[in-house]
Amino acid sequence: MSPLAMSQSDPLSEAQAFYNRNDHYNAISAYSKIIKQYPGNAEALFYLGNSYHYVRNHTQAAETYDKLHKAIGKDKNAKNHY
Repeated sequence: MSPLAMSQSDPLSEAQAFYNRNDHYNAISAYSKIIKQYPGNAEALFYLGNSYHYVRNHTQAAETYDKLHKAIGKDKNAKNHY
């Protein structure tokens, strides 16, 4: 199953729930776990970078956005989303 097409009880949905509640420290933890399993997951990288930004960890945000940029370069479909 694609990491972008997981069920509602999957790690991506859990991470998104933290993000939507502005619980960015838990979102960082949850998205980081996803990235360990799926390093090129553009959606997780995007929200992980945003979460780092919101907690003012701009160095990690920039590094994460760089990884996102590289992931998008490999996935032509992702360019339409991020």
